[in-house]
Amino acid sequence: MQELGIKLWRNDGVEDWSIEINGLRHEHVCAQEMEELVEAAMVVAERSSLAEQHEGALDRTEIISELNSSPTMWVEVTQPQSAIEHQLDKWIKQVTGANDELATVLIRLQQAFELLLAGQKIPEANALLAQAERALKAAQKAKNVA
Repeated sequence: MQELGIKLWRNDGVEDWSIEINGLRHEHVCAQEMEELVEAAMVVAERSSLAEQHEGALDRTEIISELNSSPTMWVEVTQPQSAIEHQLDKWIKQVTGANDELATVLIRLQQAFELLLAGQKIPEANALLAQAERALKAAQKAKNVA
């Protein structure tokens, strides 16, 4: 009988997962990557169990050697890089979005300042201030994520 130890953590701040499988922890993985890691662990357990049933107990090095030559090895090799790329992509989108919001509101603030210098009223001043607050919050969130 094979036993699989799996623990999951939801990383709320960055909206991804951490998973521990049989004591090996993988940080900041998306749901798809988490499923692939669990599937790979199940394949390892299944092969280990089958090997014990058919050939007697194999030692750990023989099982690892067999897995290294199998098509499931790509999951172990590519997962950390894939998780990093996923996280970087999310951060870049967040920073880019915040930058766009800041640029838009700065242009509107510049136009409003020019109106004030000309002695005119600023149309929709409250909406402009609300937009500026949203842009600053998005920028602060993007800054704190990295």
